[in-house]
Amino acid sequence: MKRSVLYFVGAACAVVIPFVALTSASPDRMNVPQFTIAHSKYSNWTGREYDMVFNREGDFAFAWDAAFGMRVDQPRVDFKVFDVIAVFRGQKDSHGHDVDIAEVINRGTQLSVIVKDIEPARTFPDRPPFPSPVEFIKIPKMGLPVVFNHIPVVQ
Repeated sequence: MKRSVLYFVGAACAVVIPFVALTSASPDRMNVPQFTIAHSKYSNWTGREYDMVFNREGDFAFAWDAAFGMRVDQPRVDFKVFDVIAVFRGQKDSHGHDVDIAEVINRGTQLSVIVKDIEPARTFPDRPPFPSPVEFIKIPKMGLPVVFNHIPVVQ
């Protein structure tokens, strides 16, 4: 499955960079503290799968509204201290799908975000509401490029 990383670089401008898988684990690694802002199996997001990194309020607010609308108040984030990472799985046609940002690793020259894409062992087409898993976390601002590594997990 082809994935894209969406970096917001301005209020109305985004750069899409193709997903690059990690090829080897580095011995130089340090876990980055992460704080879950929101996690839901049923978001309003109807778009395709995206991995996003936000470093400013306006871009984060746009994605938050796309995910939750008015049903969940947007949390305050100090973007002088934190960046926000969001993973959207896209709308699925059966229940049992989820997403888990398992860890963020500082590899010295980049941050690796390890994401578990949770899928059901058996799927049956279902009626609405269809799941559209999303997770938002905040991490300390580090100024390093971010690479997402998706691991499929069948439960």
